[in-house]
Amino acid sequence: MRAKWLWLGLAVALQLLVLAWMAGEREWIIRTGRTVWLRTAPIDPRDLFRGDYVRLAYEAGSLPERQQSRKLQLAVAGLRGTRRELPLYVTLREPATPDGVAHAVAAGLERPTAGLFLKGRWRPHGWPNAIQYGIESYFVEQGKGRALERGRPEGIPDDVQVPLEMRVALGRDGTAVLTGHHRWGGMGIGLRIGAIPEAEKATAIVRPLQVTFRNTSAQPQALLLPADLRTLRLVSSPNRWRGGEDEAEIPRAAPATPPPPFTDADVALLAPGEARTVSIPLAEPAWRVVAGRGPEKKIVTLVDDAAAAYQSLRLRYEPPAAAECAAMKERARLWPDRLDSRWFSTWELRPPR
Repeated sequence: MRAKWLWLGLAVALQLLVLAWMAGEREWIIRTGRTVWLRTAPIDPRDLFRGDYVRLAYEAGSLPERQQSRKLQLAVAGLRGTRRELPLYVTLREPATPDGVAHAVAAGLERPTAGLFLKGRWRPHGWPNAIQYGIESYFVEQGKGRALERGRPEGIPDDVQVPLEMRVALGRDGTAVLTGHHRWGGMGIGLRIGAIPEAEKATAIVRPLQVTFRNTSAQPQALLLPADLRTLRLVSSPNRWRGGEDEAEIPRAAPATPPPPFTDADVALLAPGEARTVSIPLAEPAWRVVAGRGPEKKIVTLVDDAAAAYQSLRLRYEPPAAAECAAMKERARLWPDRLDSRWFSTWELRPPR
């Protein structure tokens, strides 16, 4: 009997030691590791057992194939249909400023020998992202989780989403630990699908789409919005609930002549709190959104020249390279990062019958 209690005590002590070691390791990383900001969006409600928390979906949790090494692509393909996980490493681009956001630029199976990187795991049934880092749950003070879930600071309209950014400490092996600090990004994006005017209902093939940019910072911010809107593009995910690994940008049709260089006339300078709304001409061939061939005339998008009856879409603002803006007066105020709208479906774009 004594031996039984002795073994039970040893098992409990071992578990406590493991928990203490894990807590100590996390604290050591927070105190000694390199801290960076990662961009994310809150997606889920509260944990009733541990107080308020927000589930987070990181930009670095979904990387297109062009950013994945060939070995990683083959390894992931071999695990589809299973529940096995795959350890991997994601390289981060060094932020332009100390308070800038670190963006993922590459993923592979081998641990990088230098620079910033995250250690993660590819999960076949991971949600909301296939790549996870163990920092997807952010616990906050009781009653404040709902404020983060709104996806925007106080005073920002309901249809505008503002990126939530988390400060993360990185260990030498790429282990990420949340430091307990978050902030809202300086630029928000909203998307609205409008109604078709009565006079156009007979011929319209797609509902009008509008995107709104709002400066949510305390300083003036600028965007590049030329007449051809080539800084905007559609992103498609035929089945985004599968983990996001199939997300891809829909290529814009090449113009008949090369587009002119960006000029100061293409700059939209927004004062703090100011917004700018632009209409997206989805019916034009350049956006590669066309009417379906079926009797219901569903709106579909062309991805790799293959029509899909249903897809999830979102609109993305992608800033040009710094060299393309070097001569502009407001180059220092240009928003440096991409912005993604909420997801919407091709079915939402269908005009009424």
